[in-house]
Amino acid sequence: MFDPTVGQVSGLIALGVLIVQITLPLAAVVVLVGFLADDNTAVTWSVVGRLLQSSWWPTILQADATATRGVRLVPVAVSWLVLLATLLLSVASLVTPFGLTDAVASSVSTVAPFRYAPDLSAFGQGTLPPPSLPFSRLCSVKLSSRYVHYPCPGALLDNATINPRSGNLSKMASPVPRNVSDIFSSATSARGGSLSGIFDLLPRHYVTRTRPEIDGGRPYLEATFRPLDKIILGDRLELFEGLIVDSRAAGLGFRNHSATGGFVGASWTEDITWLEPVTECVDSNVSLRFTIADKDGSASDVRLRDDGGFSEPRPRPEPVRIDEASTDPDLRGRAYNAAWALNAVSALALNLTTEADFPRIVAGAPGKDYDVSPAANQFEGYRADRIRIRTLGRVVLDSMKNATSDRRMDVTRRIEELKSDCQAFDPDGQRNLSSVLVRCYALHGAPRRSDGSDPRIMEPRSEWEQSIFTCASSTRASVKEVTFGANGTASLSNTRVLGVRDKALADILSKPVWAVEKAELTSSFITNPLWGLVDEKFAGDRSLWRVRGDSMFLPGVSPLLALDDLQDSLVGAAVPGAAWTSLLKWTELSSDSLTELAGDYSGQTTFALLSLWQRLSRDASSAPRIVNLIYTDLLSSALIGSRSRLDPAASAAAATPADVSTFDVVTYSRRVQYQLVYAIPAVIILALWLAVLAFALFSVIFSRFSFRRLRGLVNHTGAGRAFTTGNVSEFGSPAQRTCSWLKRDGRSVVKYLDGGEATDNVEETHSQKA
Repeated sequence: MFDPTVGQVSGLIALGVLIVQITLPLAAVVVLVGFLADDNTAVTWSVVGRLLQSSWWPTILQADATATRGVRLVPVAVSWLVLLATLLLSVASLVTPFGLTDAVASSVSTVAPFRYAPDLSAFGQGTLPPPSLPFSRLCSVKLSSRYVHYPCPGALLDNATINPRSGNLSKMASPVPRNVSDIFSSATSARGGSLSGIFDLLPRHYVTRTRPEIDGGRPYLEATFRPLDKIILGDRLELFEGLIVDSRAAGLGFRNHSATGGFVGASWTEDITWLEPVTECVDSNVSLRFTIADKDGSASDVRLRDDGGFSEPRPRPEPVRIDEASTDPDLRGRAYNAAWALNAVSALALNLTTEADFPRIVAGAPGKDYDVSPAANQFEGYRADRIRIRTLGRVVLDSMKNATSDRRMDVTRRIEELKSDCQAFDPDGQRNLSSVLVRCYALHGAPRRSDGSDPRIMEPRSEWEQSIFTCASSTRASVKEVTFGANGTASLSNTRVLGVRDKALADILSKPVWAVEKAELTSSFITNPLWGLVDEKFAGDRSLWRVRGDSMFLPGVSPLLALDDLQDSLVGAAVPGAAWTSLLKWTELSSDSLTELAGDYSGQTTFALLSLWQRLSRDASSAPRIVNLIYTDLLSSALIGSRSRLDPAASAAAATPADVSTFDVVTYSRRVQYQLVYAIPAVIILALWLAVLAFALFSVIFSRFSFRRLRGLVNHTGAGRAFTTGNVSEFGSPAQRTCSWLKRDGRSVVKYLDGGEATDNVEETHSQKA
């Protein structure tokens, strides 16, 4: 659709005016000639001559006035100059306006009022008001075969700090002690600041619970999960209640939104705490092949094809680097190691190697298919219209329906070992900065037709193939510089995100300090360590693990906790890990509990989503975005940021402040701008005009020019004066004034003869004087 600029509209108007300016005199002369009588007074012929000679008809018809032969040099040069200038002026009048643009440009930096901007979308309508109860934090301990609530590190019992390894299990307090919350709020509590700490992250939904062993039976908060809306297909930066969501690169920032207005435009930049999923995938070089039974897409005859994973195995990988896992968990190395180990275990399950030769594969064959059809009740997971995110090795385990229990247990043990090696997290070991949150799994990409046909068309008995990627994922916290723009009124709908970039810091000492709570707990305890930015004064605190840098990967948490069974309201510690657990748990279950709780992420019920998955499943470089987008979508429904620049106390409870504060912004105003390239014709005509004007002034001073001579030439070249001079009256003279000529000879009748042919015959008829 043509969207013209101001300059283009002006140029089109100029073109219309130019067309009218040329054609109107031409049309008027046509009318004149059509209705002009042959007998007219001499002065009438002068008027007619002026009309004819001032139009483009002499040039079009190549009449006498356009002749060059036999004409002296000066008239010829001037006539060509006038013609050239006229044409150039026409071009300039058309082209020059095209350079005009009406732009909104930055003007000045000023102080603008900001106020809370509510979200009117599904996210805003589905978010509960800020809770009135304080944060609750619950931990668990495994006693015999069950988990029971147990005081968290630093928790209070009867107003005394206790050791989590001992104490009275009948009483515990859920609120986080002030000394702990002060540490993890120290770097984000400045007035007017925009960075969020872990205690600025609130649950989007929550309930109140009462238990006799917690807080003496008083109510405490427990976060719950309810999906609100899908952001995956947005492919843009969006503002929702408490969040800045990036559905292009995947990730979100925390901000209790405030906005300004009253300007044509304004922009400002804030430092925002950002969470983003980071995923690396490696093609396992084995793929699933199956035949769809009917047009609904369900599969039969499931095979595992050797695309080089068995016949041309990768070299044995190096151990995963975990020394600096908090800043670089080597996800690529983990995914590579897992792909190599998984192929070796799969080969063992498929009898392509022996216990003695393991992990070396001895019987692979390129392009060979191996039957991995699951039990009859498990076929529903294999379809032509969905992706799957599965536990490592699940494909071969499901196919071992006829294997002995010992062999199945052996394969299961090896798969658990390779998964543990990939995640590099020892649940029975002591946690430290190397114990980062990592999840390893297999991603089955969107199926495609084996014959290369359109994958959107499912035909009965058609063959399909599905790539298997081995992936490792984690969550990274960082500080981003987010630039906002606003126009119109102060509302969230008029506020947009102009850009997100990493915070630029000059040297290591200017980088922020990230910390993780020291919790000397093992697999018998379930706790989610606190993490976040801390003030420089805590850089030497021995109760913390610390790292200075641009970002930090979040600490490892219990893999048992999912979004549908959160047990407290400290969502900043629990939700990032619970979202990974839920993503893997829900997509693995054949009952499709993910679809029941959070909606369909597989693409089976949303064709647009399936089309996106098909594009991203082409190779291992784009496949990670599938998982990252789903993870971001889950987080957006679980968390909100309560940190507001309007909040004077930086309290997490002040999620919707009503007061107004002022901050610096750069305002924008409408300005008319011009692209000089379009002014070239105008500059040329201006130079020509100045030159002619200067030469004309020179002529007035130094040549024979006079207005008396100019009047005489004008009269002498008039048609009526030319006819009467020497024909009608012997007294006629070009120097005779017009009023005198009219009284004497101007009313003489002159006849036009021979249908336009020139003639010297003039009918002389003296007008009768009154």
